[in-house]
Amino acid sequence: MATPFHLKYKIMDKELKGSQLMVVNMSDYTEPELVESYTENKYVSYGYNNSYFNYLNECYNTSATNRAVINSIAGMIYGKGIDFIDSDQKEDLLKEIKKLLPAKDLRLIAMDFKTYGQCALQIGYNSAHDKIVKVKHHPIMTIAQGKMDKLGNVNNYWYSADWEDTRTYPPVSIPAFGTSKKQVELFYIKNYTYSSGLMYYSQVDYKAGLQYCTIEKEVSNFHLNNILNGFNPSMLLTFKDGKPNVREQLAIEQKVKEKWGGSSNAGSVMIAFTDADETAPEITPIQVSDLDKQYEFVSNEATDKILISHRVTSPLLLGVKDATGLGGSNADELKESYKLFNLTVINPFQEILVDALQEILNFNGIDEDIYFTPLMPIDFIDENMQKDEVTVEKETGVESDSATKVEITKDETNIE
Repeated sequence: MATPFHLKYKIMDKELKGSQLMVVNMSDYTEPELVESYTENKYVSYGYNNSYFNYLNECYNTSATNRAVINSIAGMIYGKGIDFIDSDQKEDLLKEIKKLLPAKDLRLIAMDFKTYGQCALQIGYNSAHDKIVKVKHHPIMTIAQGKMDKLGNVNNYWYSADWEDTRTYPPVSIPAFGTSKKQVELFYIKNYTYSSGLMYYSQVDYKAGLQYCTIEKEVSNFHLNNILNGFNPSMLLTFKDGKPNVREQLAIEQKVKEKWGGSSNAGSVMIAFTDADETAPEITPIQVSDLDKQYEFVSNEATDKILISHRVTSPLLLGVKDATGLGGSNADELKESYKLFNLTVINPFQEILVDALQEILNFNGIDEDIYFTPLMPIDFIDENMQKDEVTVEKETGVESDSATKVEITKDETNIE
């Protein structure tokens, strides 16, 4: 699929005092606008032709910091999978729940939910339509929401394998969960916390950091091109023996680049042709002061702002080492950072997903209070926690008896 945006480069020929100079102009960057695109059909897309999903996907694939943070947070949302209180006494029921809600599909919806701000599950029923027999992750970028009815309900969704080529892949209607008697329905889950200004879709929680994802991408592209092709001109080479035709100019330019370009000679050459009487070429070095410091600042600033947009309390919690000074590195600071991050970022994501999964289980007559077992290091368990057994198990994934044993062991060995 074509990306919804790109930086456009224009080659322009300029006449400057009798000389012809070939330069490259970079156009201004404008962030793709998130709009709910209403069509003449019965659906509303996430940007024109659902293109905003592609933009978010590009920010994920081209920004190293953004990708690392999203992967880590999605992993923390899923944790060690779903469980419920006293599941060790109801092993058959736990197996039934995990069979209905496969781990691989839950991991995928956690990933979609963090990356795109919404996710979807395909719900399969038995022939009598009185029991859900299959739950499967559905790629959210293939879905557009159907238009609301008079009561403000979305009763169906539209699926297309490629929204930029709907002639080849015409949209197909899928009924919303609980609205039909068809064998397959779609359960659409969105983050209502970040739906401000939108009726059908939700924003990603890191919306303010998207431009910095593009900056990080372009900084890496600059350095790569500077090494491979010489993106930033390091000298101006002027030929003063007349202006050859365009074909000859390109041939000369190609020969110069073949000799001076490449990874061992980073920095390209700008070439000019003039009608001056002097025939010897003139070589003028182009010096850019403190370019390395400028790009170091931009790179660090982009990393800093991406982490802030994801509300990362300490990059070390996500396996990210940064030079911005965010977060501490000692054990006590990491514990506090983990608690704050889990409370303000991870738990809200988990609660929305659990509410949706609970609806699915309730349809099958399963009323257990499920939760995602957290990825909490054993050393992060509060030695003096004064909480009931249910809360302890939900927040730590450790049953109360085990938690007590951990506290005793830590006291005896003086582990902090």
